[in-house]
Amino acid sequence: MNSTNDPDTPIPTNARIALEGLVQSFRKPFMRFQPTTYAYQAKCREAVRFLREVARGVIEKRQEESKTGEDQHNDMLSRILLLPQRDSRTTMEDMIDHFISFVVGGR
Repeated sequence: MNSTNDPDTPIPTNARIALEGLVQSFRKPFMRFQPTTYAYQAKCREAVRFLREVARGVIEKRQEESKTGEDQHNDMLSRILLLPQRDSRTTMEDMIDHFISFVVGGR
């Protein structure tokens, strides 16, 4: 089962909701002030929160694997995990942003 390609699973569903919200915010810049859109805005924020929590969990799990020597991957996430070694100002939030950009952009 490939959960990233199935449109009815949580990751693609929340990515779609978050991206649709982003598009709507550009199309209707004053949408955030319209009470009729508050529920939609909350749904979009929750989708973003979900994606960030999942990304944080994946990154933290991989960091633990690399500390114990279990990480034998050579992929984009491994490259993202090396960023703090190259630039000490890189935060967990930066790594989450990069990871989400890669995953959502690769859909």
